Amino acid sequence: MALPFSPDRPLQLHLLGGVKLVGHPEADALLTQTKRVALLAYLAVARPRGYHRRDLIATLFWPEVDTESARTALRKAVHAVRKAIGDEVILSRGDEELALNRDLVWCDVDALEAAGEAGQFLRAIELYPGPLLPGFFADAPGFEQWLEEEREAVRQTALQHALRYVEQLEREANLTMATQWVRKVARLVRFEERVVRKLMQLLARAGARADALKLYDDFARSMRQELDAAPDAETRALADQLRSG
Repeated sequence: MALPFSPDRPLQLHLLGGVKLVGHPEADALLTQTKRVALLAYLAVARPRGYHRRDLIATLFWPEVDTESARTALRKAVHAVRKAIGDEVILSRGDEELALNRDLVWCDVDALEAAGEAGQFLRAIELYPGPLLPGFFADAPGFEQWLEEEREAVRQTALQHALRYVEQLEREANLTMATQWVRKVARLVRFEERVVRKLMQLLARAGARADALKLYDDFARSMRQELDAAPDAETRALADQLRSG
């Protein structure tokens, strides 16, 4: 769910679950230019937040050409973004650094992290409809490697916030709601067996033993299909314990 527009941040950059830029009439045209979208995404998400060196960005996006040609390509990309959605969207510090102007641009990745830090775990989950830039390619291997790593980092962040929300519901003895959220949390889990066991135990405590076993079976099937592996002994033992009652 998107945050409402803010008068001092008229542009919304959505990168989770897909890419969308809202708040400017030329936004749709800009989104057809993958490297320009990738540049915006990098400036929005790269850590630490703030300014990033031009030479690093140029090498990330245009490694196949010499340094001067890569910097020229970066200058053209920055100019195109500024021309499309505003001169102040990308800030320069001297001739060597660039940053996204967060006074003008709201980004869902920032909002997810801020919600979690404020303890607003439900809000954080709502801000994660899906992975960071799913299926996005920019014909830049360095950027795509960075994106894959950042995609996993954001998924882990969303998973941890979701777990904290489930734990909060359990502490409040709201087991019905907790079991409903366990099913949603399970969609964020890849092969973190510790998390799977935690969710199975919570379902069992809530009296949803069949759901706990289904979670295990689905997890075991995914491991078999994707990794040609089986859950570890501790996870299998928990499943056996639940089956035996």
